[in-house]
Amino acid sequence: MKTKLLVPFLLLLALPSWCQMNQLFTVDLAKEVVTRYVLQTSDQKIWLATSDGLYFMRESVFEKFEENMLAKEAISTLFEDNSGNMWVGCESGNIYLLNPAHTLSKWEPKEGAPQKGITCIQQAPDGNIWIATKGEGLYVFDHKYLYNFDSNDGLNDNAIYDIEIDLDNNVWVATDQGINICTYNNGVKKISAIGKAQGLTDEIVKCLKLSNSKTEIYIGYQEAGLDRINIRTKKITTVLRSVQLLDLDRICLDANLLLLSTISTGVFSYEEGSPTSLKKVFSSNRVNTIFTDQQSNTWIATRDKGLVHSNLNFQKYFLGENRIIQAIAGDYVGTNQGLYLMGTGTSPQRLITKETLNVVALERENPERLWVGTFGQGLFIFRNNNPIQKVKLPDENILSIEKYDKGVLVAALSGIFYLEDVGGRIVVSDFNQQISLPKYYVYKLFVDSRGTLWIGTGGKGLIKYDGISWQSINHIEQKEVKTVLTIGEDELHRVWFGIDKIGLARYQGDQFTLAKTPGLRCKNITDILSGQSGNLLIVHSLGIDLYRPDAEEVTYFEAYLNNYKVDNNINAGYFGNRQFYLASFSNLYVVNDKVIPAPSISLDYLEVNGEKLHPSKQEFDYSQNNIHFNISAYFLDQSQKQSFEFLLEGYDSKWRRSHLQDLEYQNLASGSYVFKVRSFYGARRSTLMSFPFRIKYPIWQRSWFIILVVLSGSLLFYYWLKARDIRQSRELKLQRENIENQLITLKSQINPHFLFNSFNTLIAVIETTPAIAVEFVSKLSDFYRKVMLYREKSVIPIAEELSLISDFSYLIEKRFGENIRITNNITELDGFVVPFAIQMLVENAVKHNIVSKEKPLLITIFVENRYYVVQNNLQVKKIKEASTNFGLDFIRKHYGFLDRRKVEVIADQTYFTVKIPILKNESTAH
Repeated sequence: MKTKLLVPFLLLLALPSWCQMNQLFTVDLAKEVVTRYVLQTSDQKIWLATSDGLYFMRESVFEKFEENMLAKEAISTLFEDNSGNMWVGCESGNIYLLNPAHTLSKWEPKEGAPQKGITCIQQAPDGNIWIATKGEGLYVFDHKYLYNFDSNDGLNDNAIYDIEIDLDNNVWVATDQGINICTYNNGVKKISAIGKAQGLTDEIVKCLKLSNSKTEIYIGYQEAGLDRINIRTKKITTVLRSVQLLDLDRICLDANLLLLSTISTGVFSYEEGSPTSLKKVFSSNRVNTIFTDQQSNTWIATRDKGLVHSNLNFQKYFLGENRIIQAIAGDYVGTNQGLYLMGTGTSPQRLITKETLNVVALERENPERLWVGTFGQGLFIFRNNNPIQKVKLPDENILSIEKYDKGVLVAALSGIFYLEDVGGRIVVSDFNQQISLPKYYVYKLFVDSRGTLWIGTGGKGLIKYDGISWQSINHIEQKEVKTVLTIGEDELHRVWFGIDKIGLARYQGDQFTLAKTPGLRCKNITDILSGQSGNLLIVHSLGIDLYRPDAEEVTYFEAYLNNYKVDNNINAGYFGNRQFYLASFSNLYVVNDKVIPAPSISLDYLEVNGEKLHPSKQEFDYSQNNIHFNISAYFLDQSQKQSFEFLLEGYDSKWRRSHLQDLEYQNLASGSYVFKVRSFYGARRSTLMSFPFRIKYPIWQRSWFIILVVLSGSLLFYYWLKARDIRQSRELKLQRENIENQLITLKSQINPHFLFNSFNTLIAVIETTPAIAVEFVSKLSDFYRKVMLYREKSVIPIAEELSLISDFSYLIEKRFGENIRITNNITELDGFVVPFAIQMLVENAVKHNIVSKEKPLLITIFVENRYYVVQNNLQVKKIKEASTNFGLDFIRKHYGFLDRRKVEVIADQTYFTVKIPILKNESTAH
């Protein structure tokens, strides 16, 4: 459900003075929806507690906070704690918590929640939450336990209207039987009472409000009006007594202005210290609550007129028909029908004779003397309450009056005159003649804080007189200066000029410059007013603009000054008593120096990849790179359509503009960003809001990961180089040993002993069995052929090694006959072996053991646990043959290059066993 603000309308009320109510806006909620409380949270949002649930303001519309838990709840009060959680108190006694991410939950303390309606919730400086109810007294929650204060503890009444908490954590409680002061500290409850005996005017206290100084509390009574009590001394002082304040129900502070809400009559404004300043600003027979937001906008919730809001910084006074205001000086108002003092009765008080004077210029020389200039009727002096006196001048058509030196300067049609009181007699002299200045048509005389006289002329530019000589300024930044209608000075001693057809110019540090005024609607400036804040009110032919020189921005006032029409009276503006006074025909507008705060802006929430998140989350995964920023802006001048200027640092190269509240960025790269945005209403802009966030890099792009990868790669490369060097060294060593092996193997196989034994065997078999001799020669030939074939290989299949063993066994067995037996039990032929390894082991067994008929040598070859095993019965020769120690050492070293497993040599009393690893394939060797 959304409701929009209605078109503004003006309520004309019968006020106790000649004040006319400033412009009011109404909020178009459904008739059955009753607003009970208004709150502005730290993110600038306006929230409404209503009989129909919870509403919040976005731009110029109120939206209902849709939440099933609140569907049947009538909300009575709202409060935001220090953590940004909003407490929602209901007529049922239920309390809900709305966190900054706008997630609602029911508050359910261990001790149980209140059962009676909630009237007020506040947080003490020590962090404790205090809850007032309509029938269960007061509760305090210390964020662990909930404690109750009621009549059994000494509370005056269990039905509480209002509470207020001072800086010392004392809770002031308003009841039908006076005031209680409650404290809670470490489980200890204390209650004291203040009633009529202690100075209260009325025991029925309806509302309390801490003063701006934080040292006093205002007390609102049902019947007797308004008092204040000193927090330390408990001394009670009367502030205001008025029958109009019957049933005072709510007190609101806006700077020095008190806003007082009564249930049956309406809302009043009052400035303390001025008993006659009580003004009725709104009429209603049932006001529920009032609230002033951070932009001095007052919200008034009623049963009969709904919810309205207005800015009390703007007030309008009406002098009556045909009274055209032409000059203002303090409380004095000059019109086409005479001089008036702003009174407090039902009409202004006329101060001059019955003769009608056309007053066009006023100057307060001192508290006792007021100079009154008329057009066509001459110059007058008004001293306090004495009759007004006319001063004789050569020209009775007065245009401007200004204090100068010990007297005043008066600009008339025929020139400038200097007037000084000498012994009670007014002496008049020709100022143009004194300083040798030609007689020009003068619109404005102005003396700045340095004593320099500035003269704005009609058609002859600007004249500067420093007390010694005068200077004519006819050009500023190559722009021709002709007519200067108005001159003013701000608190920084910058002198400002309204120049026809050029606009606004300034003089600072002996330099003239044209002001940068983007958004200024007209260059025909008729008046410039400067307040204590340094801002300028600029009156021109199209209306009034507020110009902020430092920000170089403009705000338009039409939304606040209803039906304002410019009449081009150049003296009809004045600043005093922290207020601007502006005239328009018969209307006098009074604008507080606070004027209008800047628009506010907040980041409501984010949508990241479609998921709604609170802005407290500022770090996202690399895949969460589609981000929508939902922006909310708030400004009193809802007549101006807002726009946004935004930039994403780290992505955008320049600022962008949009009228949309949803600002979107798609497929953002990983990295750090700052989202910057400000709102614009016409030429007025908010402060800049920044939201820093970071999209995390994927793990493979993070610096630590990259460093780790580089280090790991470097280490791997280092170890690869080292392993390569080791491998190359091994290969070189292996090649060298292979060569040595080939040589030694060849030598061993062709050594004289082997050949001699082989030939002896051959001779023996030739004589007896020639056929066997042929086979013997064939086996010997095969053996040497294989030796020559395998000597250059690192590994060979086990089948080839066994073929070599078969030939070698045949030759050995022919030599020793039945005295030796070589048995091969290897059946699996998918392994590899170093060439000649098994043959050398067999040969070593023959070489180092006795082979005889009595002690036959038994050699067995088999497989055991991924090893090739050569085993023989141990019968060592008593006389050992000379040995090169090559065979077994060669096998150990060679296998050390090819496999992690070691060659195992086992010798016991019975057997000599050698185990060599089975190599898986040829690549193992490389």
